[in-house]
Amino acid sequence: MANRFWVGGTATWDATAGTKWATTSGGAGGAAIPTAADDVFFDSSSSGTITMSASSTGRSLDCNGFAGTLQHPSATTISFGNATAGSGNRAFRLGSGMTYVIGNATTSILSFISTSATVQTITCAGKTVPSMTFNGVGGSWQLADTLSAGATATITLTNGTLDTNGQTVNVGLLSSSNSNTRTLTLGASTINISGTSATAWNFTTTTNLTFNANTSTINFVTGSSTLAGGGQTFNNIAWVSGTGGLTITGANTFNNVTFNSGSGIRVFSIG
Repeated sequence: MANRFWVGGTATWDATAGTKWATTSGGAGGAAIPTAADDVFFDSSSSGTITMSASSTGRSLDCNGFAGTLQHPSATTISFGNATAGSGNRAFRLGSGMTYVIGNATTSILSFISTSATVQTITCAGKTVPSMTFNGVGGSWQLADTLSAGATATITLTNGTLDTNGQTVNVGLLSSSNSNTRTLTLGASTINISGTSATAWNFTTTTNLTFNANTSTINFVTGSSTLAGGGQTFNNIAWVSGTGGLTITGANTFNNVTFNSGSGIRVFSIG
């Protein structure tokens, strides 16, 4: 395990080491490229436009203090995590002064694969993020601030524990339909679902899923949507806007279901 600091200016973060990486902030280049065991830093001593690639990886990514640009190309999955928690128990932190460029909200994917039971934080710092996948057996992640992704982006929980920690989540689709051991905890979060295709909330298969709705509210904010509830207990859901309808499947339990006023046809079906 080691630290890797970007000192390479404008370049591609790929499998070529060159002089891009240092072992200390602003240090001499020439260190090996980060592996899944290394914590990666883009900080105030880093500069330029860095383009990630399929070989980009680390135990964690921390961009606090970085004022440059990080580009995440289309059709590129970037994975973070190993068997131990990242530095400061962080999995991923963007910086407020940086620019994060996403090639495609659907196919530019951040994959969190840690198998450490230590809760690791994810901080988006007001940036729009792409699709996210949580797939570490026994891993645990917690949002530290608002998560905003595009209308075609999906949050997928495959393995491990995701705690939205009362934060607001804006995303196209949310899916956890599998038989792996996993936990989704919402706390007091407001989840705004804006996807207009497929099943916007997918709990079709809930084997080994622990779902803690707590005092959360799930808003469906556009078009025709389907909530495949999988027989789970939800708190509040609302269809906020759109000209289609909301379809709910599964023998679910709800604290409250609301249809807000506004233009458009309101269609509600349960089956």
